[in-house]
Amino acid sequence: MSETYLFFDIESANCYGGEGHICSFGYVICDSDFNVLEMDDIVMNPKAEFDPGLFGENSRCRLAYTQEEFLREPDFSFHYERIKSLLTEPGRKNVGFAVENDVGFIVCACHHFRLPQIGFHAYDTHVIVDSINSAHRGLTGWLDFYGVKTDGLCAHKSSDDAKMTMLLTQKVCQQLNLRPAEFFARNFSSVRTSEQDIIRRKKRAYKNFISEKISVFYNRINASPVRRLLRGSYKLAFSQDRDYMQVYEITKDVFENGGTIINRLENGSVMVVEDEKKKIECQAHPRKSGVQYITMAELYQRMKKPLPPFKTVDVSDFTGGFLDDSKNPEIMEKWMEKRIGT
Repeated sequence: MSETYLFFDIESANCYGGEGHICSFGYVICDSDFNVLEMDDIVMNPKAEFDPGLFGENSRCRLAYTQEEFLREPDFSFHYERIKSLLTEPGRKNVGFAVENDVGFIVCACHHFRLPQIGFHAYDTHVIVDSINSAHRGLTGWLDFYGVKTDGLCAHKSSDDAKMTMLLTQKVCQQLNLRPAEFFARNFSSVRTSEQDIIRRKKRAYKNFISEKISVFYNRINASPVRRLLRGSYKLAFSQDRDYMQVYEITKDVFENGGTIINRLENGSVMVVEDEKKKIECQAHPRKSGVQYITMAELYQRMKKPLPPFKTVDVSDFTGGFLDDSKNPEIMEKWMEKRIGT
């Protein structure tokens, strides 16, 4: 089966709250010689409010169509099967520029329209070209840098942006003397997936929920601690991989043993880090005057309690993560009850 490449770009009506609402899905399909096999701009009704800045004369991201043109088209649910087919065609590689946002737009659209998530991945030319040149530029900047001609193409028209991404990729492949298959094989680390986006959203929702619970302890002095084994102020600085519920439990332990939890490091306070390696790094580059750095193990020695085993963040069974879910706290509360019980 011959390999094909789908270069795609998505425009969104708005990204309020970190969630996009697709109003156009543009794409170019080419073969391994960059011959264009198909090109189209699927314009749709986002069923959401448009950001007014997308239509201004001086807008940095002015859309290629009027609001009226978008609103008279069918919505994402009408185009779902076609888009799914484009992204999941056997033997196909999906490619975009700053594609993480586009992947997220698809994830959000499937959620908003209550459709099954489309499992797909895409290579990010932005990440690749930035890495190759040890510099950071936008699509227009890299096209100018490489001298790629874009006559007749319109920025922020999805199909034209997809074509420009293809032309940029073609130029870089030519300069590196690589076929596209080899080019992308060397840059697999640039891949962004729909699963990654979903997990990221779940983690963010989970972290925000727990952060609110932790915040009630900040700068509070426990008038009647269970045991008064700690003195002073403690700033917890743990790995992002540590389960947020466990951070809450550690915070509660410190409070119940007489310590004051602070969210910003202060002069003369205690900073609790994961391990000896991190402790040595912090001691070599102290952030505040008179700060004492201790490990998790040392903290629990002070509290005369066994060190709890490290728990990693796991949101695989969590069904929330989107704005409409956050308006229904029962989703998170039920999940929390399940987690605490395990």
